[in-house]
Amino acid sequence: MRDFKALWRLFGFVLRRFPGGIVLTILVAAGYAAAKPTLMVFLAQCIGPALGLSSDPATSRVLDWAGIDLAGISLKQAIATAFVLGLLVTVFAAARSILVGRVTWGAVRDLRQTLCERLLAHPIAFFENRRSGELLSRINNDVEASRVAMNFLTNDALYHPFLIAGGLIYCLRLDWRMTALLAAATPLVALSLHHFGKRILKSSRKGMERLADMTDVLQQLFSGIRVVKAFGGERHEKDRFLNVNRQHYHQMNRIVVARAANSAVVDFLSYACAPLLAGGLVWLMARGWMRLAGADLVAYAAVMAGQVVASLRAFTRAWNELQYAAAGAARTYELLDEPVGLTDTPGAQPLSAVRGAVAIENVHFRYDEEPVLVDISLSAQPNQTVAIVGPSGAGKSTLLDLVPRFHDPQKGRVLVDGIDVRSLCQEDLLAHIAVVGQDTFLFNAAIEENIRYGRPQASMDEVREAARVANLAEVIDRLPEGYATVVGERGAKLSGGERQRVAIARAVLRNPKILLLDEATSDLDTDSERKVQEALDRLRRGRTTFIIAHRLSTVQGADLILVLERGRIVERGTHRELLERPGLYRRLYEQQFQD
Repeated sequence: MRDFKALWRLFGFVLRRFPGGIVLTILVAAGYAAAKPTLMVFLAQCIGPALGLSSDPATSRVLDWAGIDLAGISLKQAIATAFVLGLLVTVFAAARSILVGRVTWGAVRDLRQTLCERLLAHPIAFFENRRSGELLSRINNDVEASRVAMNFLTNDALYHPFLIAGGLIYCLRLDWRMTALLAAATPLVALSLHHFGKRILKSSRKGMERLADMTDVLQQLFSGIRVVKAFGGERHEKDRFLNVNRQHYHQMNRIVVARAANSAVVDFLSYACAPLLAGGLVWLMARGWMRLAGADLVAYAAVMAGQVVASLRAFTRAWNELQYAAAGAARTYELLDEPVGLTDTPGAQPLSAVRGAVAIENVHFRYDEEPVLVDISLSAQPNQTVAIVGPSGAGKSTLLDLVPRFHDPQKGRVLVDGIDVRSLCQEDLLAHIAVVGQDTFLFNAAIEENIRYGRPQASMDEVREAARVANLAEVIDRLPEGYATVVGERGAKLSGGERQRVAIARAVLRNPKILLLDEATSDLDTDSERKVQEALDRLRRGRTTFIIAHRLSTVQGADLILVLERGRIVERGTHRELLERPGLYRRLYEQQFQD
């Protein structure tokens, strides 16, 4: 039931975005449903007598609606009428295909865009608890499955019922008794669609889950290919992918079997019931109720077999596909319905000018039930540098994440210029903050584009100046394509120090009032660290800066050093003050500089 509710929502989505396209599709489908049987009956009524087949003049009344009078029609008129009817059928068919394609692919475009925008609205915590491969599968594979549902809703659900109804109307007017006899199989078709449809739907949902697993395995494999190669993990990765690939194969096989069984039932009713129908016809003729003969019987058979039965079989195939599509639509809407954790509060304040004062008051934060930060309080004045040090797992990065509101604390508050960040417009808040982290992410694009990400509207001169401040200009000038050089996946074509300097240049271009540096110089060789540190020193000027570092040599000049241990601030002071008294900071310093 949940999956079919998603189909109704999907149809509403398409209807809201393309109301005109849906109306035109209905009109075209109705025109095709009327034109096709008219052409069949007309040809049978015209050609039948020429072949020696009799025709009941009364049956020609089925063509009255089209203004076609078979009595006394000339050969030229018959050819011209057949040509016009054939042209109409062709035009309606082509128009239907174009309209359905435009509406369906337009809806896919809009649905993917809506899904992407919804995902971008989620906070970082949402992505920390999701597999990136699964999210990719939702946007690609599940939306593609939803496209099949859109095609059914805008095409098969409108087109085939019109054809079946139009054909039945003609057949009823030709001989209602024979039509009623043929329609006796309809409940069996409906029962088959319902029974096998549930099986297909169940297997389809599991198949999509296995497809998401496959996508996630591949995404991790390609992202970590250096680790795989370095540790000779090819066999393990092949086995891991083989496992999820087989599971997907088995689910898809179940879908294939259920689809085949459903189609077989309809085919049986279409072909294997001929003896029963023949007996019924003999029974009708014996009582004088069967009036069709000759050309009329040919016309009836052409409409019934060529339109009604053919459309019923096509509808069955589309219905089988719809079960798979329904699972995709349901999974798509599950993601769209996921509540956004952090949003602007009603009446959120804009933030235009920022001095850079930051205060954290009695903050408590936990992941699930595990406390990460306990009763944290600190303040940083404009242009002041605050360093945060401590052992791994002490909560340093989590503390920094509270400033740009990547997370909200369960207790306490975070203030920027005396205003609680939860009452600020988040977009305005982030416009005044820049982050340079340890794991620098660069897009697979030109160096210029990666730097300009800090401020997309910046001029080329500003980009060059940012590169100069970041000690990156000389490196770029040595590259054959200069600022147009593509850096590769995650900046693979650059060294670690060069990637860090691109990230610094990006922060320089943003020109923030608050700067967050999270292990920005770790894992660099001495020369790269020196160049990066020089760039960071220039970047910090005139800004409120928070630094997380394991290397205490990089924080000795900080105005205030906070020492975290197990989520609590256990010490605070300047470098000199902390060295003068026994404590965790002095122990860490002695461990690093004991030589």
